[in-house]
Amino acid sequence: MRHSVVSIITGWGEDLGVGHIQRMASLADFLNRKKYARAFLISHEKPEFLPSSIYDYISPEIEPGTTCIIRDIRDSNMDDMLNLKKNHKVIVVDDCGPGRNIADLAIDLLPNLKYANHKKELFIHGYNFTDSIRRLDGRHIAKTIDCAIYCGINPSRETVAFYLSLIPHHSTCAILSGNNSLLFKDGELSSLLKSHAEILLSSIMLISHFGITLYEGYIAGCRLLSINPTEYHSQLSDIATKEIGVINLGISSTIKIDQARSNISDIMQNPILDRINPAIVLEKIERGLEEFHSRIRPFLNDEPLISKKKK
Repeated sequence: MRHSVVSIITGWGEDLGVGHIQRMASLADFLNRKKYARAFLISHEKPEFLPSSIYDYISPEIEPGTTCIIRDIRDSNMDDMLNLKKNHKVIVVDDCGPGRNIADLAIDLLPNLKYANHKKELFIHGYNFTDSIRRLDGRHIAKTIDCAIYCGINPSRETVAFYLSLIPHHSTCAILSGNNSLLFKDGELSSLLKSHAEILLSSIMLISHFGITLYEGYIAGCRLLSINPTEYHSQLSDIATKEIGVINLGISSTIKIDQARSNISDIMQNPILDRINPAIVLEKIERGLEEFHSRIRPFLNDEPLISKKKK
């Protein structure tokens, strides 16, 4: 059976963070695993924060025979889109640029300030989170960590110290940083040898800026609190309050420290649950991927436009 070819244009770095490539790696893995399509991540580099198993899906350029391009790299301009649409159907994800309006399909997975039609049921969680959920083999996880903090993939010491200054002294706190995650307990930092997902599943509360980590904390049964680097992120957190219940403390440079400490202390005393079943979490993750596939399926099955032009 011949499978459609999907090229997924995405990226990561200072301006993008890691959420875009994390969720597109999940999508590529899902499409390949289910044999719904042959999916490739288009990148000249291989992200070190993803496992080497994902590298098999990475291609330096749009794959020959591509039926559909999925673009998840923020706002497109008209030239971006016109170039992609010369030979392919194009789906854009969380794109608020002018190129969005000429894409074949636009899907919003996260809230934005311009369009009010994002689809939470289509949400795609990050690959590292999903993969580590799958590796837990369904064993129940107790909520033994008071708070998890995500303040970027490589936070500075000053940033970590600022967040820790908000946490009650008697608390246990995990600093989420990939394979270099740390546990803060009794005033001391030590290595935390747990996966990203297990830390979130073990935590009563998550503190993060706006992004997919908040949604991972939501599905992991955490109380959610956001501290954001910019007004833009803070406004998005306010929108997300309605669907995931995040409490937004505002911008890190202007938050009221005493109020933040009080909120954090109060939230820690009120967990959503005391343990969680990873198998149920994984079911929800897979359901979102299936819903996303159902939405894009009509764009995957036809022949690539370049082939039709040659006939």
